[in-house]
Amino acid sequence: MKCINCGRDSKLKDRTANNGCCYYCGHQFAFEPTTMKGKAKFTDPFFAKVISDISADNTLFFTIKQFHYFLDKRLKRKSSNLGCGSVFTVIFFNIWFTLFVGSFLATAIGYIAFPLASWTINLLFIIGIYKQIISEENTYQSRKNYSIMLILYGISVLVIGIFLALIY
Repeated sequence: MKCINCGRDSKLKDRTANNGCCYYCGHQFAFEPTTMKGKAKFTDPFFAKVISDISADNTLFFTIKQFHYFLDKRLKRKSSNLGCGSVFTVIFFNIWFTLFVGSFLATAIGYIAFPLASWTINLLFIIGIYKQIISEENTYQSRKNYSIMLILYGISVLVIGIFLALIY
């Protein structure tokens, strides 16, 4: 990791031997990426660059909220495609789980087993998506995408449920 004071690269072995200080100039490192938990790992130069960028080289002041937004924007992962793969997975497991589990349960409890299996798998999907929405490990944009996905999922379950109720 580069020292922001002298600009030299200080190896992990050297930093730990010097109690978190630069081996060359003795400057204390504020962040140690190897000990950080979670997916957001950053270094002193990264943090200094974020402050420099947001303040336009110390010509502007910024609020904590602006800083958090800018930092989150810099650290966010590339959003995964929540579209086609997720829709295919939901449709496949909805049909497969309903038919597979429903056919086994139908011998014991009758034809109510098929709607019961469908409700179960849909509830599991909704809980899984909701957990992704409230997870602080996901970025704001990712949580927003999961929220949209949950809304669309709820609408599709409602429309398909009404359609199936009208048929039967």
